[in-house]
Amino acid sequence: MFKTIKSIPFMFVVILLGCDFHNQDDNSTQNDGEGGSVCVGDETTGDSDGDGICDSDDPCPLELVWEGNYEITDANSLDTLRDYAEITGSLILDPQFPHLDGPECLMRIGGDLVMQGNDTVVTVDGFQRLEEVAGHLSISHNTAIESLDLGGSLNSIDGGLYLTQNPYLSSISISPVLQNVEGNIWLVYSFSLESFKLPEELSYIGGDLVFSRNFSLVSVEFPNSLEVIDGDIDFSRNFDLAELNLGNGLTHIGGRFYFYENDDLVNLEFPETLESVGGDVYLSSNHSLKTIRLPQSLQSIGGSLDISLNYYLAQLVFPTDLESVGADLAIGKANLLTHLELPASLTHVGGYFTLHNNQGLISISAPGLESISDKFQVHENPNLPTCQPVEIMEQLTSFGSACIQNNAVDTCDDFTEGC
Repeated sequence: MFKTIKSIPFMFVVILLGCDFHNQDDNSTQNDGEGGSVCVGDETTGDSDGDGICDSDDPCPLELVWEGNYEITDANSLDTLRDYAEITGSLILDPQFPHLDGPECLMRIGGDLVMQGNDTVVTVDGFQRLEEVAGHLSISHNTAIESLDLGGSLNSIDGGLYLTQNPYLSSISISPVLQNVEGNIWLVYSFSLESFKLPEELSYIGGDLVFSRNFSLVSVEFPNSLEVIDGDIDFSRNFDLAELNLGNGLTHIGGRFYFYENDDLVNLEFPETLESVGGDVYLSSNHSLKTIRLPQSLQSIGGSLDISLNYYLAQLVFPTDLESVGADLAIGKANLLTHLELPASLTHVGGYFTLHNNQGLISISAPGLESISDKFQVHENPNLPTCQPVEIMEQLTSFGSACIQNNAVDTCDDFTEGC
Protein backbone atom coordinates (compact mmCIF):
# COMPACT_ATOMS: atom_id res chain seq x y z
CA MET A 1 0.00 0.00 0.00
CA PHE A 2 1.12 3.53 -0.67
CA LYS A 3 2.39 5.63 2.18
CA THR A 4 0.16 8.71 2.54
CA ILE A 5 0.79 12.00 4.29
CA LYS A 6 -1.38 12.75 7.31
CA SER A 7 -2.05 16.28 6.16
CA ILE A 8 -3.59 15.14 2.81
CA PRO A 9 -7.41 15.32 2.84
CA PHE A 10 -9.32 12.03 2.68
CA MET A 11 -10.95 12.83 -0.66
CA PHE A 12 -7.52 13.48 -2.17
CA VAL A 13 -6.25 10.10 -0.89
CA VAL A 14 -9.19 8.35 -2.56
CA ILE A 15 -8.40 10.07 -5.85
CA LEU A 16 -4.75 8.99 -5.53
CA LEU A 17 -5.70 5.37 -5.10
CA GLY A 18 -7.64 5.47 -8.36
CA CYS A 19 -4.74 6.84 -10.40
CA ASP A 20 -2.81 4.89 -12.98
CA PHE A 21 0.78 5.01 -11.68
CA HIS A 22 2.15 3.48 -14.87
CA ASN A 23 1.80 6.93 -16.41
CA GLN A 24 3.98 8.68 -13.81
CA ASP A 25 7.48 9.98 -14.55
CA ASP A 26 10.75 8.21 -13.72
CA ASN A 27 10.74 9.43 -10.09
CA SER A 28 7.47 7.64 -9.23
CA THR A 29 6.63 4.17 -7.94
CA GLN A 30 4.25 1.44 -9.10
CA ASN A 31 2.44 -1.33 -7.23
CA ASP A 32 4.03 -4.78 -7.39
CA GLY A 33 0.84 -6.62 -6.41
CA GLU A 34 2.42 -7.96 -3.20
CA GLY A 35 1.89 -5.08 -0.80
CA GLY A 36 4.91 -2.99 -1.83
CA SER A 37 5.83 -0.54 -4.57
CA VAL A 38 8.33 -1.27 -7.32
CA CYS A 39 10.96 1.52 -7.33
CA VAL A 40 11.28 3.23 -10.68
CA GLY A 41 13.19 6.33 -9.53
CA ASP A 42 16.37 7.05 -7.58
CA GLU A 43 17.47 3.96 -5.66
CA THR A 44 19.32 6.16 -3.13
CA THR A 45 16.09 7.69 -1.86
CA GLY A 46 13.77 4.86 -2.85
CA ASP A 47 14.80 1.21 -2.71
CA SER A 48 17.49 1.54 -0.03
CA ASP A 49 17.71 -2.16 0.79
CA GLY A 50 18.05 -3.26 -2.87
CA ASP A 51 15.03 -5.56 -3.06
CA GLY A 52 13.35 -3.63 -5.89
CA ILE A 53 10.45 -2.59 -3.68
CA CYS A 54 9.74 0.71 -1.87
CA ASP A 55 8.31 -0.45 1.46
CA SER A 56 8.67 -0.07 5.20
CA ASP A 57 12.06 -1.78 5.12
CA ASP A 58 13.49 1.21 3.24
CA PRO A 59 14.32 4.15 5.56
CA CYS A 60 13.59 6.75 2.86
CA PRO A 61 11.09 5.32 0.39
CA LEU A 62 9.86 8.56 -1.22
CA GLU A 63 11.26 11.98 -2.19
CA LEU A 64 8.85 14.15 -0.21
CA VAL A 65 9.17 17.95 -0.12
CA TRP A 66 7.99 20.19 2.71
CA GLU A 67 7.08 23.64 1.40
CA GLY A 68 8.20 26.51 3.63
CA ASN A 69 9.76 26.53 7.08
CA TYR A 70 9.55 23.73 9.65
CA GLU A 71 10.14 23.66 13.41
CA ILE A 72 10.94 20.59 15.49
CA THR A 73 9.67 21.08 19.04
CA ASP A 74 8.58 17.62 20.19
CA ALA A 75 8.56 13.94 19.20
CA ASN A 76 5.47 14.34 17.00
CA SER A 77 6.94 17.16 14.92
CA LEU A 78 10.15 15.16 14.48
CA ASP A 79 8.23 12.05 13.44
CA THR A 80 6.17 14.00 10.89
CA LEU A 81 9.36 15.08 9.12
CA ARG A 82 11.08 11.69 9.08
CA ASP A 83 10.27 10.73 5.47
CA TYR A 84 10.93 14.13 3.93
CA ALA A 85 13.92 14.60 1.60
CA GLU A 86 13.70 18.39 1.30
CA ILE A 87 12.53 21.48 3.14
CA THR A 88 12.22 24.53 0.88
CA GLY A 89 12.50 26.97 3.79
CA SER A 90 14.40 26.90 7.10
CA LEU A 91 14.56 24.12 9.68
CA ILE A 92 14.37 25.34 13.27
CA LEU A 93 15.46 22.94 16.00
CA ASP A 94 13.98 23.61 19.44
CA PRO A 95 13.06 20.22 20.87
CA GLN A 96 12.28 19.86 24.54
CA PHE A 97 14.03 16.51 24.91
CA PRO A 98 17.77 15.80 25.40
CA HIS A 99 18.72 13.67 22.37
CA LEU A 100 17.82 14.86 18.89
CA ASP A 101 18.21 12.15 16.27
CA GLY A 102 17.61 14.35 13.23
CA PRO A 103 15.34 13.45 10.31
CA GLU A 104 17.32 10.69 8.59
CA CYS A 105 15.83 11.16 5.11
CA LEU A 106 16.48 14.90 4.84
CA MET A 107 18.86 15.76 1.98
CA ARG A 108 18.36 19.46 1.34
CA ILE A 109 17.37 22.55 3.33
CA GLY A 110 16.43 25.54 1.16
CA GLY A 111 16.91 28.08 3.97
CA ASP A 112 18.77 28.01 7.30
CA LEU A 113 19.38 25.19 9.76
CA VAL A 114 19.16 26.79 13.19
CA MET A 115 19.23 25.77 16.82
CA GLN A 116 19.40 28.82 19.06
CA GLY A 117 18.70 29.44 22.73
CA ASN A 118 17.82 25.84 23.57
CA ASP A 119 18.49 24.73 27.15
CA THR A 120 17.41 21.07 26.85
CA VAL A 121 19.21 19.34 23.95
CA VAL A 122 22.45 17.55 24.92
CA THR A 123 23.23 15.72 21.67
CA VAL A 124 22.38 16.37 18.01
CA ASP A 125 22.94 13.77 15.29
CA GLY A 126 21.08 11.77 12.66
CA PHE A 127 21.57 14.08 9.66
CA GLN A 128 23.33 11.31 7.76
CA ARG A 129 21.79 12.08 4.35
CA LEU A 130 21.90 15.88 4.53
CA GLU A 131 23.87 17.16 1.54
CA GLU A 132 23.08 20.86 1.24
CA VAL A 133 22.09 23.83 3.39
CA ALA A 134 21.23 26.74 1.10
CA GLY A 135 21.32 29.31 3.92
CA HIS A 136 23.20 29.52 7.22
CA LEU A 137 23.91 26.66 9.59
CA SER A 138 23.80 28.14 13.08
CA ILE A 139 24.08 26.35 16.42
CA SER A 140 24.34 29.11 19.00
CA HIS A 141 23.47 30.15 22.55
CA ASN A 142 22.55 26.62 23.61
CA THR A 143 23.30 26.00 27.27
CA ALA A 144 23.02 22.19 27.38
CA ILE A 145 24.46 20.85 24.12
CA GLU A 146 27.57 18.69 24.51
CA SER A 147 27.82 16.83 21.18
CA LEU A 148 27.08 17.88 17.59
CA ASP A 149 27.28 15.47 14.64
CA LEU A 150 26.35 16.91 11.24
CA GLY A 151 26.55 13.58 9.42
CA GLY A 152 28.78 12.37 6.62
CA SER A 153 27.05 13.68 3.49
CA LEU A 154 26.96 17.48 3.82
CA ASN A 155 29.00 18.95 0.95
CA SER A 156 27.80 22.54 0.66
CA ILE A 157 26.72 25.43 2.90
CA ASP A 158 25.68 28.44 0.85
CA GLY A 159 25.63 30.74 3.87
CA GLY A 160 27.80 30.64 6.97
CA LEU A 161 28.60 28.03 9.63
CA TYR A 162 28.18 29.52 13.11
CA LEU A 163 29.02 27.55 16.25
CA THR A 164 28.90 30.22 18.93
CA GLN A 165 28.28 30.47 22.66
CA ASN A 166 27.67 26.80 23.36
CA PRO A 167 29.54 26.60 26.69
CA TYR A 168 29.36 22.81 27.17
CA LEU A 169 29.91 21.74 23.57
CA SER A 170 32.91 19.40 23.69
CA SER A 171 32.48 17.25 20.56
CA ILE A 172 31.93 18.54 16.99
CA SER A 173 31.81 16.31 13.92
CA ILE A 174 31.38 18.02 10.56
CA SER A 175 30.93 16.04 7.36
CA PRO A 176 34.36 15.17 5.87
CA VAL A 177 33.01 15.76 2.34
CA LEU A 178 32.06 19.41 2.99
CA GLN A 179 33.83 21.31 0.19
CA ASN A 180 32.49 24.86 0.20
CA VAL A 181 31.20 27.31 2.78
CA GLU A 182 30.19 30.49 0.97
CA GLY A 183 29.97 32.59 4.12
CA ASN A 184 31.79 32.69 7.45
CA ILE A 185 32.90 29.91 9.75
CA TRP A 186 32.80 31.01 13.39
CA LEU A 187 33.81 28.97 16.41
CA VAL A 188 33.38 31.36 19.32
CA TYR A 189 32.85 30.99 23.08
CA SER A 190 32.96 27.20 23.09
CA PHE A 191 34.45 26.88 26.56
CA SER A 192 34.58 23.05 26.72
CA LEU A 193 35.94 22.23 23.26
CA GLU A 194 39.55 21.00 23.26
CA SER A 195 40.19 20.17 19.58
CA PHE A 196 38.74 21.04 16.20
CA LYS A 197 39.42 19.76 12.67
CA LEU A 198 38.08 21.44 9.57
CA PRO A 199 36.54 18.94 7.10
CA GLU A 200 39.02 16.88 5.08
CA GLU A 201 37.73 18.01 1.66
CA LEU A 202 37.07 21.68 2.47
CA SER A 203 38.62 23.82 -0.28
CA TYR A 204 36.91 27.23 -0.07
CA ILE A 205 35.60 29.64 2.56
CA GLY A 206 33.92 32.73 1.12
CA GLY A 207 33.88 34.78 4.34
CA ASP A 208 35.83 34.93 7.59
CA LEU A 209 37.27 32.03 9.56
CA VAL A 210 37.12 32.94 13.25
CA PHE A 211 38.35 31.05 16.32
CA SER A 212 37.88 33.29 19.33
CA ARG A 213 37.54 32.92 23.09
CA ASN A 214 37.54 29.15 23.15
CA PHE A 215 39.28 28.93 26.48
CA SER A 216 39.92 25.15 26.51
CA LEU A 217 40.84 24.80 22.83
CA VAL A 218 44.25 23.10 22.55
CA SER A 219 44.53 22.10 18.89
CA VAL A 220 43.20 23.22 15.49
CA GLU A 221 43.92 21.50 12.18
CA PHE A 222 43.33 22.73 8.61
CA PRO A 223 43.08 20.26 5.72
CA ASN A 224 45.58 20.38 2.86
CA SER A 225 42.62 20.75 0.51
CA LEU A 226 41.81 24.27 1.77
CA GLU A 227 43.07 26.71 -0.88
CA VAL A 228 41.23 30.02 -0.54
CA ILE A 229 39.73 32.03 2.30
CA ASP A 230 38.26 35.22 0.85
CA GLY A 231 37.75 36.92 4.21
CA ASP A 232 39.80 37.14 7.42
CA ILE A 233 41.47 34.50 9.52
CA ASP A 234 41.08 35.42 13.19
CA PHE A 235 42.61 33.50 16.09
CA SER A 236 42.16 35.50 19.29
CA ARG A 237 42.14 34.74 22.99
CA ASN A 238 42.31 30.98 22.72
CA PHE A 239 44.51 30.88 25.81
CA ASP A 240 45.25 27.11 25.77
CA LEU A 241 45.93 26.82 22.03
CA ALA A 242 49.21 24.91 21.77
CA GLU A 243 48.96 23.12 18.41
CA LEU A 244 48.02 24.89 15.18
CA ASN A 245 48.35 23.14 11.82
CA LEU A 246 47.36 25.48 8.96
CA GLY A 247 47.71 22.71 6.37
CA ASN A 248 49.76 22.92 3.21
CA GLY A 249 47.35 24.03 0.50
CA LEU A 250 46.26 27.58 1.33
CA THR A 251 47.28 30.02 -1.44
CA HIS A 252 45.24 33.15 -0.72
CA ILE A 253 43.75 35.03 2.24
CA GLY A 254 41.53 37.83 0.97
CA GLY A 255 41.35 39.74 4.26
CA ARG A 256 43.66 39.88 7.25
CA PHE A 257 45.46 37.28 9.31
CA TYR A 258 44.87 38.21 12.94
CA PHE A 259 46.60 36.27 15.70
CA TYR A 260 46.21 37.75 19.18
CA GLU A 261 46.55 36.49 22.76
CA ASN A 262 46.96 32.80 22.08
CA ASP A 263 49.21 32.33 25.07
CA ASP A 264 50.33 28.69 24.82
CA LEU A 265 51.46 28.52 21.18
CA VAL A 266 55.25 28.36 20.81
CA ASN A 267 55.69 28.07 17.03
CA LEU A 268 53.61 29.71 14.30
CA GLU A 269 54.24 28.34 10.81
CA PHE A 270 52.28 29.34 7.74
CA PRO A 271 51.57 27.05 4.76
CA GLU A 272 54.43 27.19 2.28
CA THR A 273 51.83 27.48 -0.49
CA LEU A 274 50.55 30.89 0.70
CA GLU A 275 51.19 33.57 -1.95
CA SER A 276 49.14 36.60 -0.90
CA VAL A 277 47.32 38.19 2.03
CA GLY A 278 44.95 40.98 1.01
CA GLY A 279 44.77 42.72 4.40
CA ASP A 280 46.91 43.01 7.52
CA VAL A 281 49.08 40.36 9.10
CA TYR A 282 48.74 41.16 12.79
CA LEU A 283 50.61 38.94 15.24
CA SER A 284 50.51 40.39 18.73
CA SER A 285 50.54 39.57 22.45
CA ASN A 286 51.19 35.84 22.15
CA HIS A 287 53.17 35.38 25.31
CA SER A 288 54.80 31.99 24.64
CA LEU A 289 55.52 32.50 20.94
CA LYS A 290 59.19 31.91 20.12
CA THR A 291 59.19 31.34 16.35
CA ILE A 292 57.27 32.94 13.49
CA ARG A 293 57.97 31.47 10.09
CA LEU A 294 56.28 33.33 7.24
CA PRO A 295 55.90 31.25 4.05
CA GLN A 296 58.71 31.54 1.51
CA SER A 297 56.19 31.77 -1.33
CA LEU A 298 54.45 34.88 0.11
CA GLN A 299 54.82 37.73 -2.38
CA SER A 300 52.55 40.49 -1.10
CA ILE A 301 50.79 41.74 2.01
CA GLY A 302 48.08 44.22 1.08
CA GLY A 303 47.85 45.83 4.53
CA SER A 304 50.22 46.14 7.47
CA LEU A 305 52.67 43.62 8.89
CA ASP A 306 52.56 44.19 12.64
CA ILE A 307 54.52 41.89 14.95
CA SER A 308 54.46 43.28 18.46
CA LEU A 309 54.32 42.37 22.15
CA ASN A 310 55.53 38.83 21.59
CA TYR A 311 58.05 39.08 24.41
CA TYR A 312 59.69 35.66 23.91
CA LEU A 313 59.97 35.84 20.12
CA ALA A 314 63.49 34.73 19.23
CA GLN A 315 63.20 33.84 15.52
CA LEU A 316 61.39 35.68 12.75
CA VAL A 317 61.78 34.25 9.25
CA PHE A 318 60.70 36.43 6.33
CA PRO A 319 59.67 35.14 2.89
CA THR A 320 62.43 35.28 0.30
CA ASP A 321 59.93 36.42 -2.37
CA LEU A 322 58.15 39.19 -0.43
CA GLU A 323 58.06 42.28 -2.67
CA SER A 324 55.86 44.78 -0.85
CA VAL A 325 53.95 45.57 2.32
CA GLY A 326 50.95 47.73 1.46
CA ALA A 327 50.79 49.68 4.72
CA ASP A 328 52.94 49.72 7.91
CA LEU A 329 55.75 47.35 8.81
CA ALA A 330 56.16 47.31 12.60
CA ILE A 331 58.19 45.07 14.88
CA GLY A 332 58.22 45.89 18.58
CA LYS A 333 58.91 44.43 22.00
CA ALA A 334 60.34 41.15 20.77
CA ASN A 335 62.89 41.05 23.55
CA LEU A 336 64.67 37.83 22.56
CA LEU A 337 64.97 38.66 18.87
CA THR A 338 68.65 39.28 18.04
CA HIS A 339 68.79 39.42 14.24
CA LEU A 340 66.31 40.81 11.72
CA GLU A 341 66.94 40.14 8.04
CA LEU A 342 64.46 41.53 5.55
CA PRO A 343 64.51 39.84 2.13
CA ALA A 344 66.35 41.47 -0.79
CA SER A 345 63.09 41.23 -2.75
CA LEU A 346 61.32 43.69 -0.40
CA THR A 347 61.54 47.09 -2.10
CA HIS A 348 58.59 49.08 -0.76
CA VAL A 349 56.67 49.71 2.46
CA GLY A 350 53.41 51.59 1.92
CA GLY A 351 53.17 53.17 5.38
CA TYR A 352 55.43 53.49 8.43
CA PHE A 353 58.56 51.41 9.00
CA THR A 354 58.82 51.02 12.77
CA LEU A 355 61.34 49.05 14.79
CA HIS A 356 61.15 49.76 18.51
CA ASN A 357 61.80 48.42 22.02
CA ASN A 358 63.47 45.20 20.97
CA GLN A 359 65.83 44.72 23.89
CA GLY A 360 68.00 41.95 22.42
CA LEU A 361 68.26 43.14 18.81
CA ILE A 362 71.86 43.54 17.64
CA SER A 363 71.57 43.58 13.85
CA ILE A 364 69.19 44.56 11.06
CA SER A 365 69.53 44.35 7.29
CA ALA A 366 67.20 45.43 4.47
CA PRO A 367 69.31 45.16 1.30
CA GLY A 368 66.52 45.73 -1.23
CA LEU A 369 64.45 48.40 0.51
CA GLU A 370 64.08 51.48 -1.71
CA SER A 371 61.06 53.45 -0.55
CA ILE A 372 58.83 54.04 2.48
CA SER A 373 55.66 56.06 2.05
CA ASP A 374 55.64 57.42 5.60
CA LYS A 375 58.05 57.60 8.56
CA PHE A 376 61.19 55.53 9.02
CA GLN A 377 61.39 54.95 12.78
CA VAL A 378 64.02 52.93 14.63
CA HIS A 379 64.23 53.71 18.33
CA GLU A 380 64.57 52.26 21.84
CA ASN A 381 66.60 49.25 20.71
CA PRO A 382 69.43 49.48 23.27
CA ASN A 383 71.75 46.88 21.66
CA LEU A 384 71.29 47.85 18.02
CA PRO A 385 74.20 49.95 16.69
CA THR A 386 72.89 53.31 15.48
CA CYS A 387 74.85 53.12 12.23
CA GLN A 388 72.77 50.18 10.96
CA PRO A 389 69.41 52.03 10.66
CA VAL A 390 71.28 55.13 9.46
CA GLU A 391 72.74 53.13 6.56
CA ILE A 392 69.27 51.83 5.63
CA MET A 393 67.89 55.38 5.70
CA GLU A 394 70.68 56.55 3.40
CA GLN A 395 69.94 53.85 0.83
CA LEU A 396 66.28 54.88 0.55
CA THR A 397 65.30 56.87 -2.52
CA SER A 398 62.16 58.19 -0.84
CA PHE A 399 60.61 58.29 2.63
CA GLY A 400 58.41 60.66 4.61
CA SER A 401 60.62 61.50 7.59
CA ALA A 402 62.96 59.68 9.95
CA CYS A 403 63.37 59.12 13.67
CA ILE A 404 66.48 57.22 14.79
CA GLN A 405 67.27 57.54 18.48
CA ASN A 406 67.99 55.72 21.75
CA ASN A 407 69.72 52.79 20.11
CA ALA A 408 73.25 51.59 20.92
CA VAL A 409 75.81 54.40 20.77
CA ASP A 410 78.44 54.13 18.04
CA THR A 411 80.05 56.48 15.52
CA CYS A 412 76.74 57.56 13.94
CA ASP A 413 74.53 60.32 15.30
CA ASP A 414 70.84 60.06 16.05
CA PHE A 415 68.46 61.44 13.44
CA THR A 416 65.58 63.10 15.29
CA GLU A 417 63.96 65.31 12.70
CA GLY A 418 60.89 63.04 12.48
CA CYS A 419 60.68 62.15 16.19
